[in-house]
Amino acid sequence: MKTYVKIIIFFLIMAMMVIVAWFIWDRYQSSKNIFIKTDKIEYKEGENPKIIIENRFKKSICFSSCYPYYLEENKEDKKFEAYEYGTCYNPDIAENCVLSGKTKAFELILENIVLDKGIHRIAIPACIGCYLEENFKRDKWLYSNEFMVK
Repeated sequence: MKTYVKIIIFFLIMAMMVIVAWFIWDRYQSSKNIFIKTDKIEYKEGENPKIIIENRFKKSICFSSCYPYYLEENKEDKKFEAYEYGTCYNPDIAENCVLSGKTKAFELILENIVLDKGIHRIAIPACIGCYLEENFKRDKWLYSNEFMVK
């Protein structure tokens, strides 16, 4: 094989490795720079939790119009399980975006769900870098801190 072919192959392999490393680093950074926390660590039964989402990542993050969050209860051995949700009959689009460098707060209105006493958290499916009213495609699960319902 000629020397210049070997050099081209070498540079192509190096370029692919750099691209793969960049995607891995980008995913790692997104999880380290998006913070979700509840406004309290303890709620009374029937009280609606409030969450604060801080986006220090370089891209916007958006949430589902159908299921913007899942409430999860800590079952035995610290295994979290989501509460049951009904079927969403509307198109699932990206909604409620948090731009890079911004913070938003939401109150979760619990109409048909009564949280059991115990330890809970909020799981939020998010799309990274998507736009409002685009079809929602989950890129990442984000989790709040754990909180107690008494």
